[in-house]
Amino acid sequence: MHTKNALIAVVLLAVVIGVVDAAPQLPAEFYGNVSINGATAPAGTVITAQIGSEVRGTLSTTEAGEYGGIETFDKRLIVQGQSNEIGQTITFFINSNNAEQIATFQPGESQKVDLSVIVPAPNPTPTHTPSPSPPPSYGGGGGGYTQPTSTPTSTPTSTPTSTPTSTPTSTPTSTPTPTPSPTPTAPTPPPTPAPTMPPRPPPTPRPTPAPTPAHTPRTTPPPTPAPTPRIPGFEAAFAIVGLLAAAYLILIDGGK
Repeated sequence: MHTKNALIAVVLLAVVIGVVDAAPQLPAEFYGNVSINGATAPAGTVITAQIGSEVRGTLSTTEAGEYGGIETFDKRLIVQGQSNEIGQTITFFINSNNAEQIATFQPGESQKVDLSVIVPAPNPTPTHTPSPSPPPSYGGGGGGYTQPTSTPTSTPTSTPTSTPTSTPTSTPTSTPTPTPSPTPTAPTPPPTPAPTMPPRPPPTPRPTPAPTPAHTPRTTPPPTPAPTPRIPGFEAAFAIVGLLAAAYLILIDGGK
């Protein structure tokens, strides 16, 4: 009887240990700056975290040069792991390119890790340039034909001829004819200008009074209740206590 009770206790203890080992761990959180080739990474950059060869978290940035944040409700990079992976190395990837920084998996911790990556530039594709073909030549046995080469021909230069200069002919000078003097006339008086009426000033516009804006009371939104954090591992602890109590009752019953 005692052997049977001891065997039941051992089985219950193994079940409790299995439940505790299978309980999920709290995730690790990461945030910080991110750059590509020394420049600020644009919004929409994808950050991926891996433990070994398995992806354990992914985040797409919403602001240039940053991923996650330090505030309570900021969205950070969540990395989920198991109890046997505590202390293992986490590798980060920026747009599928391996980042230079690494971290260790510590459940429940929020760490700032600034990520950077150097992406090599692609090699340019060489362009083929065709070489010019030589001119065709026609050859035979005794005499062959080769494309003739043009010889420049000199153009004769014309020599200017001298033009004889004509001898000027003297022209007799004409005698000027006296011009009669003009008869003076009385000066004409200037016209009297007509009086000009000054322009009338335009009427001054009267200002229109601006309407007084009505005061609209602002409604205060009701406060949003903060989410109640759930205690991790509560179900596992409750199961452990129940199983231990059952084992204790079985042992007492066997002792009687």
